[in-house]
Amino acid sequence: MRNSVTRLLLSLLLFLVIVGSLSATPLYTFEVLLEAAQQNNTTLHKAQQELQRSLLDVKDAKGKRWPTIDFTLSGTYMVNPQIGPIVLDPDEILGTIEWPAGFSPVSGGDYITLYDGMENTHYQAEMTLTQPIFTWGKISKAIKLTQQLSNIRSLQLSDQRSKIESELAIHLDALYHLGKIADLLEEGSLIVERLEEIAKEAYASGLILELDLLKATVGRSELEIAQEKIAHQQRLLLLNLRTLCGISNLELTSIDHSATTERYHALLTVNSQELINAAISSERPTISALSLSESLAKTAVDLEKANLNWKPDLALVVSVGYGGPRLPLFETDWYRQNDYTLNLTLGLQTTIWDGGEQLRAVKRRISEQESASSDAIAAREQIIQTLSESLSALRLALANNNYLEKKIAYLDENIKIEEAKVAAGYGEEGDYLQVQLEYLNTKIALEQNLLEASTHFHTISLLSGWQSSFKY
Repeated sequence: MRNSVTRLLLSLLLFLVIVGSLSATPLYTFEVLLEAAQQNNTTLHKAQQELQRSLLDVKDAKGKRWPTIDFTLSGTYMVNPQIGPIVLDPDEILGTIEWPAGFSPVSGGDYITLYDGMENTHYQAEMTLTQPIFTWGKISKAIKLTQQLSNIRSLQLSDQRSKIESELAIHLDALYHLGKIADLLEEGSLIVERLEEIAKEAYASGLILELDLLKATVGRSELEIAQEKIAHQQRLLLLNLRTLCGISNLELTSIDHSATTERYHALLTVNSQELINAAISSERPTISALSLSESLAKTAVDLEKANLNWKPDLALVVSVGYGGPRLPLFETDWYRQNDYTLNLTLGLQTTIWDGGEQLRAVKRRISEQESASSDAIAAREQIIQTLSESLSALRLALANNNYLEKKIAYLDENIKIEEAKVAAGYGEEGDYLQVQLEYLNTKIALEQNLLEASTHFHTISLLSGWQSSFKY
């Protein structure tokens, strides 16, 4: 009997474990969501496809160095061949000969056929090989141009991955702090509700005016609006996360994430100039892409110069032809009727005059090259400015955070004092609740300040590539 009860309890325990594992909501950590974003994000997928197309462009450009081979096969049936039979009258032939006097031969009267004429069918096969020999560097410059563009696409893909990682971290931090604020507002709603009850009791006793009662009611409405705003922001962030990660059923309750302040202090221990130098270093994908864009513009100028007029391209053309009125291998006597051709051609091709279009194309590329240089300089300056502003804002946020923490500690002690007064019978409950409400408002301000610090922190990390064990 005892063994039966033991087996029953074990079976029940096993059943509960299985049901719990099936019904449990899967937790999404930062790492899990980042992996999902890298696999499902449409923007990232588009960048990957652009890289693939650029690699195909490089292969196309390299393929221009090799010869092109064209093959043509045709069969023609001629109802009325261009060349018909060739026949001669024997009398006309004899009349053209000077015979001895008294001798005049007479023909038999039959016509002589010299050529039966073209047959109604004609088969033709031709293979042509074209090999560029000298093109003024057009092919090599085109290869270099497409290779540089492919490298830019690769850097853009890497930069896009970093942006998605940073955007994901900002969203998760925001949801974490907004969740904290929502909990604090929920606590505050209980305090505001109690203050409203006290106001109603005081108004009923004639201790306060109706205006004071209305003020307490308005305070409760303000808190409800604040709660709805926080819920709205949470919904928007969740929608963005679903799109970012490609998880349509992602819910707030299934996200496992927390944020700490140690990473902010660790970042600010790094010298500012060191972070700026890292942000504009050639190792950063954005800066490398800018440098490549300048080189790309220069290569485009060289390519247009190679296309200038009076710069002929030299190519060798080899063509082999085979044709005749009989289909090879299938019709009789085909090898006696067919013939072949072999042609070797060395050709030059150039544009003599195009109205100055190519010259203007070169000037246009030079202008684009100068614009690319200006854009690169402006982008570097913008990176430095954004990084410097974020560093300053992060320092301010941490200073404000220090102040709010001290204020929270002060209010915590003040709450204990007011609580002791109420317990002793000479304190007002309203004053005690007001101190509690101020305490909660200060903690909400702290969470809002930390949310702002998170945004600046991830901006600095993205621009400089700074890494630490506290980053996420």
